Amino acid sequence: MRRDQRYQSRIALHTAARTWVAAALLIGLAALHCADSHAACIGEGVGSLQQLDQVAFKDAAHALPEIDRLLKAPALAPLSKEQTATLYAIAGEAHRQLGHTLASMSAANAGLQLLGKTPYSPVGIRLRSLHALMLEEQGDTTAAVEELTRTLANVPNQARATACLKKDRGFLRNTLGDSEGALSDLTAAYEYLNAMGPEGEAMVAAGRLARIYGAARAYDDAIALVNKTIRYFASIEAWVRLATAHERLGTIEFAQLRFAEALAQFAESRRLSVLVHDTGGIAYADLGSCKVHVETHELQLAAAECRTAEQALRTLGTLERFDQADLDAQFGRIALGRGQAQRALARFNRALASGAAQLDGEFGANLYRFRSDAHASLRQHQDAYRDSREYSRRLLKISGQDIARQVALQRMRNAIELERNANASLRRERATLLDHAQEERGERRVLIALSILAALGVLAAVVIVQRRRLAESARSAAENRLEELGRLTAGVAHEFNNLMTIVQQASGLLSRNPAIVADAGASSLLDAVHDAARSGGDITSQLLAFGRQQHLRPELIDCHDYLTRQRVLFEQAIGPGIALHIDSAPMQIYVDRAQLTSALINLLVNARDASAGQAAISIRAVSVSTDEQRKLVGVSVTDTGSGMLIEVIERATEPFFTTKEPGRGSGLGLSAVQGFARQSGGRLEIRSVPAQGTTVTLWLPTAA
Repeated sequence: MRRDQRYQSRIALHTAARTWVAAALLIGLAALHCADSHAACIGEGVGSLQQLDQVAFKDAAHALPEIDRLLKAPALAPLSKEQTATLYAIAGEAHRQLGHTLASMSAANAGLQLLGKTPYSPVGIRLRSLHALMLEEQGDTTAAVEELTRTLANVPNQARATACLKKDRGFLRNTLGDSEGALSDLTAAYEYLNAMGPEGEAMVAAGRLARIYGAARAYDDAIALVNKTIRYFASIEAWVRLATAHERLGTIEFAQLRFAEALAQFAESRRLSVLVHDTGGIAYADLGSCKVHVETHELQLAAAECRTAEQALRTLGTLERFDQADLDAQFGRIALGRGQAQRALARFNRALASGAAQLDGEFGANLYRFRSDAHASLRQHQDAYRDSREYSRRLLKISGQDIARQVALQRMRNAIELERNANASLRRERATLLDHAQEERGERRVLIALSILAALGVLAAVVIVQRRRLAESARSAAENRLEELGRLTAGVAHEFNNLMTIVQQASGLLSRNPAIVADAGASSLLDAVHDAARSGGDITSQLLAFGRQQHLRPELIDCHDYLTRQRVLFEQAIGPGIALHIDSAPMQIYVDRAQLTSALINLLVNARDASAGQAAISIRAVSVSTDEQRKLVGVSVTDTGSGMLIEVIERATEPFFTTKEPGRGSGLGLSAVQGFARQSGGRLEIRSVPAQGTTVTLWLPTAA
């Protein structure tokens, strides 16, 4: 009783404080503007608007009257378009926290309509995320996930926005049963928000991540995350969120069959929800207690709690398909426990016919077990046997899903740990290199020059030896050649690039030294270092291009305009006597222009060599294709030459494989083109008919 009085007194104090904040808000709103702060995940305001955002996060019910007053009386405090949209976002999130689905969706739509042509500004991203969550509340979870995925594609370089969007997409993916995708999104969101803030949103992500851990039966980790959220929400006195955290902890305790502990958590969740008049929180706490009492066969208590929960959810208008199916399952078990098998059967049939997404999981499997018991009570043994078999089949499937979740969870943990260790190691190495560069600047110039010469000598020797081996070896040595090339590209190019970076930094610093510039001998040596660095950079670029690790500078290119402008260059590449036809509609691709030109010249030279006498070669940009939900455009080179056999096509992209006579080709052309296509996000396709010709198509992306 004393605790209740203490909570009530705190709420009264906060009510008075928020009244003062509202008065300050009306005075200072003229100076407000949108900026980056820690009041919300993204798209928040500063000053009084930030205070209002913080109040709404902690206590939505007290914030909503002030928000409505500001939106309805803008003349008292003129607002910009961005400020008004931010108020709509705050209002929508407050309504969502209280379970007001229609009001929340209306606020999200109003804010997005107000923004118009700037839907991906910070507040626009916030409103789109809210809109997606409301789609899920209305039962269209798939559309909600698609909207968040589209928004993520439009903010690729905004780390905080990406984390905030993944926090919500992970929540929705879990609803669809995509546990691994949900785990990936929520882990990434929690890692970023926990390190960079805002802390409140990190705790929201932690609570959602705890659900995934619970589903994977990693109960200790799940409880640790929920307890962390409980401590945080209690510290900032966010009672609605604290009640939700206790309800979540009760669900995890219930899954472990710790019924007394679960009841205690549901009771605490209900008490907090009553204090702040959160009808939705009361309903879910009652539903949780109902499930516990069904398990402990206290059917009278269970029936009363489930009826209260159902009535509250209907009053709010938030009774979703899964909630109704869950209630039907509990009412059915209560009826079965009272010997009312026919009534129980009707409830179980209604739950299974609901179409709730959660029917594919453990909940759906248990419904078949319950219905089997009802059929058995009615002596409908054939139906009982059929439901029992379905329950067993689903149970086996769930066991496999549990194992997959646990494996995915462990894989995610290992990846995070490896990334942390790698980052720490890189920071230590960078600090060491900087110290050495500061202390040994003079000696390093000589060492770098010698290292470059040695590396060039080793590189030349390795390339010559490798080419001789390839010329002499048979097909059985192909795997060894690929391994050598992999080590060459990943090792020499990486280390060589590091050396080039240091050379360029050192020579750049020296070129600013007046004493060295005035010394003719030193200037000559510095020019030699510059030349060596440029040569080394060219070699590194070639190695990275071959190993598909070159630094691309992609841009949007209009196929028709590009091919028209390059026609003269392409005709020079194939030489006289061969007709070149170009056919392309105005369609765009997103690639590196220089690398595309190099790849097409490679293909044209191959087509020329395959053509005998008078021939024709055509370049076409073909119709748009869909590949793994991405649009690709095919740029193809077609010749009327000798064509290729199936065995040749299968090996055509192998490094150093060639059908040309010695001295006419290295065998690297198609391999390099394939590397460029894959690194650009596309692929290479070869189609050929002997004696009729060959078509090589570069499928390239239309956007980043």
